[in-house]
Amino acid sequence: MKLIYMSLFFLIQSCTTGGPRYQKIDPTMANQPGSLSMDWFLAPIPDWINFSPTNQCEKENNWTYLDISKISPQLGLSYPQALELQARINQYPDFLKLPETERFKLFFDELTKVINKISLINPIPEVAKNLVIISIDSIKATKNWKSILTTLSENPKWDTFIPIIVSECLSTQTLKNILSELPPNSPFQWSIGAEFVSTFSFDGKNQYQWGIGWDKFFLGKKISYFNEWQAK
Repeated sequence: MKLIYMSLFFLIQSCTTGGPRYQKIDPTMANQPGSLSMDWFLAPIPDWINFSPTNQCEKENNWTYLDISKISPQLGLSYPQALELQARINQYPDFLKLPETERFKLFFDELTKVINKISLINPIPEVAKNLVIISIDSIKATKNWKSILTTLSENPKWDTFIPIIVSECLSTQTLKNILSELPPNSPFQWSIGAEFVSTFSFDGKNQYQWGIGWDKFFLGKKISYFNEWQAK
């Protein structure tokens, strides 16, 4: 048991730069070698309520969700890192149903990538300060969604604003597939799918609704929301 705690400690330490960072590790995280604390995960959502009330769409998958109020302080993860880790483990369907030893290995492999800043999201240029969040769920529900997105992509404002295509129901890969059908010069190069979404805010409080605190996810950027931005 002691070996497990020490291994986790040095795993996190070895992937961190800028001097020592002593991470708090939950003493109940492992009941036996090669196990994960189930306190880090929320209970699976029943299929019949696996949808977004805000956007009135069914979620593409029944994803695995992290309890950010516990995993962030215990592993020393920032809000963006915790959501990135959640998205990463959702690359493995039915993650919580995998054999325990496999689940343990995959989790810490993905944690290592998060700590080493290997992101699933295309890097946003440092010089870009203005981001516009565009929820695609209502657009994708229409028959002429491709025409709408193509027209939207031609907005001259994209010279000074970066659009972020997001969804509470579709995966990041599905969003990429959708955007790949647009002209190759489309400004829509950034997408964040529903596997990133959480009910927890940046400070670990449960908001009891799906979302992402974009100003805390994209630190140092000015965030606008499409409907308000378009009306200006």
